[in-house]
Amino acid sequence: MMKEENQKVSTFSQILLWFGAAISIAEIITGALLAPLGLI
Repeated sequence: MMKEENQKVSTFSQILLWFGAAISIAEIITGALLAPLGLI
């Protein structure tokens, strides 16, 4: 069986997880908006 401390996710880990997800979504949206402009 797993130890109890291994099952706990720290607040800091949660913040990093959601921050990373927000950055990923922002990159996808920015790429979709800039792709039609093409490279000059």
